[in-house]
Amino acid sequence: MSRQEPVGNRILEQDELAHSVVRVARRLYERRLVAGRQGNVSARAVDGTVWLTPASMCKGDVTVEDLVRLDLDGTVLQGTRAPTSERTTHLEFYRQRPDVNAVVHGHPMYCTAFAAAGEALPVGVLPEAVVTLGEIPLVPYGTPSSAGLTGAIHAYIARHDCFLLANHGALAVGADLDIAVDRLEQLESYAAVIWHARALGGAKVLGEVELEALRTLD
Repeated sequence: MSRQEPVGNRILEQDELAHSVVRVARRLYERRLVAGRQGNVSARAVDGTVWLTPASMCKGDVTVEDLVRLDLDGTVLQGTRAPTSERTTHLEFYRQRPDVNAVVHGHPMYCTAFAAAGEALPVGVLPEAVVTLGEIPLVPYGTPSSAGLTGAIHAYIARHDCFLLANHGALAVGADLDIAVDRLEQLESYAAVIWHARALGGAKVLGEVELEALRTLD
């Protein structure tokens, strides 16, 4: 099933994009989708280069001057700080998915709880999740900040926009930063609903007729 994606050119010029990366990084921190120095944000510019948040820095404190710009081979083109240590995972999305221009990774509490338990989120409980998030794979564990994480997620990149990372956290992608961070927020909200529904006997999955109707929405 394809997720609904707003139509339009969402690749921004350098200055606007850099400020958008900072805005989204701070949003992650303010909405408690990351804590401390966790998480990372990146976005692809109109020239194909990528802006990333730096390594080992609280996302609530990031400024434009802290960002790093890379090419798709990982060569640093601009910036004085070290780029996020998980840059290889971000760059793999941009190499595989021309439709993806933003990657947002966080450690939101409910998503991370499911990921730590090795439990995938059920598909088809809420209409909004079916339309916006699609199927959410639980990616096998790969060592963070290493080729292991990139290798673990590689097989899932082409078919999905939202991911639980086993024993790690969550990640979402989109045609722009607003879409990607919105997906991560909705993913966390969905995980919270599934978690709390257990106290009432468990979430009920929509029937196939209802799911098919959602899959055919424009």
